[in-house]
Amino acid sequence: MSLAQDEESKFDIAKLANALKEMQTRPKNSLSAHIDIVEDVDTISETKTNFRCYFVKNSPSGLPRVPEIVSDMKDAIINYCFPKSKISAVIDKCSQTYNADEFSALNTEARKLFAEVSASGEGGELLLYILSEAHLGLTQIIKKMPLKTNPQVHYHGADGVFTIYDKTSQKLALYWGEAKFKTDVKKAVSEALDSIKPFFIDDTGTHREADRDIKLISEHAEFDDHNIRRSFLEYLDMSNDRSSDCVWRSVILIGFSLENYHEVPGEKEDSQIQNEIQDAIVEWKKSIKRKLNIRSLQYIEIEFFFMPLPNVEKFRQLFQESLKL
Repeated sequence: MSLAQDEESKFDIAKLANALKEMQTRPKNSLSAHIDIVEDVDTISETKTNFRCYFVKNSPSGLPRVPEIVSDMKDAIINYCFPKSKISAVIDKCSQTYNADEFSALNTEARKLFAEVSASGEGGELLLYILSEAHLGLTQIIKKMPLKTNPQVHYHGADGVFTIYDKTSQKLALYWGEAKFKTDVKKAVSEALDSIKPFFIDDTGTHREADRDIKLISEHAEFDDHNIRRSFLEYLDMSNDRSSDCVWRSVILIGFSLENYHEVPGEKEDSQIQNEIQDAIVEWKKSIKRKLNIRSLQYIEIEFFFMPLPNVEKFRQLFQESLKL
């Protein structure tokens, strides 16, 4: 590569990195009023997995802020569901007419995309998007919700696809997202790892799971600049030299029920809940390590979010009720 070509390549990378950052839609540290860190960015020994754990803070009423979390999630559905071009068109029309009906209709359209089935995991996927963008600085590269052929059926592939240009490794990192919300934490971790494993280890040698989402990205990812879009897609094209500078990773959100929370207002202070969760973290990380090793995933870079909740099923129910028209 000539010096001129090298400088041009660096310029392309800088423009791509900036474009991805500008595509983020969640403010830094979203939900920080309602959740707090118990343990932040601890790498599990002999793995490439980073572990983070949050807990739900008390509201002024003395009860966990689960309804407040759900309310903030509901406010994020438009950005989660729709690409920038569609949102911008509606905003432009509203600003010209001073009539918010179009924006209200967009909110209704977003709500209708979520499945109404009781076991839906789409609330967890929405929360995964919020945490990935706001707490990791990743960018949701494709909006899958409008691509569903049936609102009552879950879309295929990863629960979210995120990306960032990693300046440390000087590679484009693509994150396959997975969210599991179960009553039992061990079951949630096992199922999450089973879901992401085919993206990295495929007995057929075809990477079918990844190829399906990469095809969707190629067809639907939006960039303001056509040249930047082309450069980005070159990283995902296995036949292109730039694919050597792309690395696949994973981001996983685990939501589960924890009895340590209280139902009587003011029964426990935040610090007490935080300390009780801290005592359980050592065993949780040991369990993750064992499950990673069993699946040969210990050397894959994975970002784990742990979110113990008072009651996973009540959380799911609250979210679905918040979307009713």
